[in-house]
Amino acid sequence: CAQLQVGVEFEASTRLQDSSVAFGYQLELPRGNLLFRGSLDSSWQVGAVLEKKLPPLPLTLALGAFINHRKEKFHCGFGLTIG
Repeated sequence: CAQLQVGVEFEASTRLQDSSVAFGYQLELPRGNLLFRGSLDSSWQVGAVLEKKLPPLPLTLALGAFINHRKEKFHCGFGLTIG
């Protein structure tokens, strides 16, 4: 059974007259040993991370990508967690 979680964060400063909003979600698929996280914020930064457990080994593979449309920057990478 898939499990979906969502969240919204709102920050405002009357002193600086600034505000920001961020939206994030997490989707867990236990049958596939997958966890997917994503986010979008008011500065147009979009990110996503996919984690895959690799049984029977005690390893988790993570793939991530982040893009900031205003700064025209893109970052991606991968990781391996042991444990």
